[in-house]
Amino acid sequence: MKKNEIKKYKSKVGIVIPILYLLVAAAMLIVWLVPSSGALTLQIIATCILAIVFFGVTWIAFSTYYILADRCLICICGPFKTRALYQDITDITEGFSLLFSYALTGRRIFINRGRNILRRIDVSPSEKEEFLNELSTKIKHYREIVQK
Repeated sequence: MKKNEIKKYKSKVGIVIPILYLLVAAAMLIVWLVPSSGALTLQIIATCILAIVFFGVTWIAFSTYYILADRCLICICGPFKTRALYQDITDITEGFSLLFSYALTGRRIFINRGRNILRRIDVSPSEKEEFLNELSTKIKHYREIVQK
């Protein structure tokens, strides 16, 4: 990769996204197939809400990626965006979590920027080894934080 070329690492998509699609589809079927007492307005409102959820999940699923810039890691997940300066990273570990984050799968990399839990960024790049190799070249103290 050339020096000024920036690579986007797409997030690996786990089972959570297809499950959300199935839940939205099931809810849509329930809204329209379960007999109701003439509440067409409620059915239309519920359909609009479910459509917004569907498009939100799609937006997140297709636009979650990570950029290793010169001085920071940039994580983008749909409308959400965060940056982590390399000098602030204190710990990098791998693990499992289903909490909402910048990772779209349960198996993820935890990047801590301090002791506070809100300072943790979870990522799940589809090219994990390449991502970690490039990250190791960007962080000067990489060897110390990985060996903790």
